[in-house]
Amino acid sequence: MLVVSLGAWRLVTDGGSPQHAAKVEVPIPAAVPAAAPVAVVSKWAVSVGVVATSTGRLQAPIQDAAAVPAGRRGALLVGGLTAADTSTADIVRVDQTGSRRIGGLPTALHDAAAARLPGGVFLFGGGDGVRQHDEIVEVGPHGATTIVGRLPAPSSDQAAAAIGGTAYIVGGYTGSRWLDTIVAWKPGSAARIVARLPSPLRYAAVTAVGGRLVIAGGSRPDGSATDAVLAYSPGGRPVVIGRLPAAIPRRGRHHRRHCVRDRRSKCRGCDADGRDRRR
Repeated sequence: MLVVSLGAWRLVTDGGSPQHAAKVEVPIPAAVPAAAPVAVVSKWAVSVGVVATSTGRLQAPIQDAAAVPAGRRGALLVGGLTAADTSTADIVRVDQTGSRRIGGLPTALHDAAAARLPGGVFLFGGGDGVRQHDEIVEVGPHGATTIVGRLPAPSSDQAAAAIGGTAYIVGGYTGSRWLDTIVAWKPGSAARIVARLPSPLRYAAVTAVGGRLVIAGGSRPDGSATDAVLAYSPGGRPVVIGRLPAAIPRRGRHHRRHCVRDRRSKCRGCDADGRDRRR
């Protein structure tokens, strides 16, 4: 049995309590058959504790940016929504000394996914308030950007993680359809669908541990949140390996009293569950 431990991050935030901790442990079976169908392998306990230290502030508030590690104690925040609820193209480096803008995307967007591969940092898709994007964008160490590929479908609200030299993009939303796909991509090759989730998902939490993806939670097309924790081994199928302590709903994505307005789109209202229909 492999125990996944996501240890404490030292975070640069725009606020919050100065002392919080972060630890998640998800037991994973040591071996999952490559052709195993989607099924509950076992009921594993998931323990959650939080430890984090506030070390500074961002230059400006931001939400829904794609985040990826940069160096030993830094991170890149790519795109996102500003305090004015507008998409931004900013690429911001954050570390213990603060934050600074180092570049800009070809298009302002939010809710993209990012992953670090041996060749650099790559951004996948995203939305701009008008449409979803299919671009795969390489982000250089000094903020320069290059479009290097395309996703099988334009999408936002996906998550990504890397195994070896391949990035895996999980779930998402096309603007009219929730996605149940796991897409694999590596530099120099075309993005391709390699597996299907048991249910379409947006906003799942995804990481890679021991050569497998761990996919936790997410929102489903009926507006409910799932508590399922899945494991995916390249070449196999997603397998349910446990449950979160509680499903975490993602309602009222940006405001409880009104939906988001983007400078390039009119507000289209929210559905009965508080989900923003424009995205």
